[in-house]
Amino acid sequence: EAVYKDQVDGLEVLAGKLLASESPGAALGEWLRAFAAFGRTKRSLSAALVATIGKDSALMSECSRILRGCTEELLRRAQEAGAVRPEVQPYDLIRITHGLIVATESAPGDTEQADRIIDLMLGGLLTHPGR
Repeated sequence: EAVYKDQVDGLEVLAGKLLASESPGAALGEWLRAFAAFGRTKRSLSAALVATIGKDSALMSECSRILRGCTEELLRRAQEAGAVRPEVQPYDLIRITHGLIVATESAPGDTEQADRIIDLMLGGLLTHPGR
């Protein structure tokens, strides 16, 4: 539990730094890459925690709240800057990222696949890539 929470806290710190970056679109992209990497490396730990303490436990609820909040803030900032399409919702990003995590498990030897998929995803999200 402590390892999982520590990793989520690290992502929250990263989100705070990204919220201060000059490029809101690039910050969102960096967040999605970090979020996906966390999900890929912690997938079995996350499943074990849910099986042991439950998805509605205080730990899992708090971690989910943190990850959702960070995603919402970074998305909102990118949308306010005009870098991301206005109709994109935070849960869209969370679900797409979860799908990416599951999809890349089926090709463990392709270490570049996650980055390629995120690039494709960002192409659909950003109004002006690189902004």
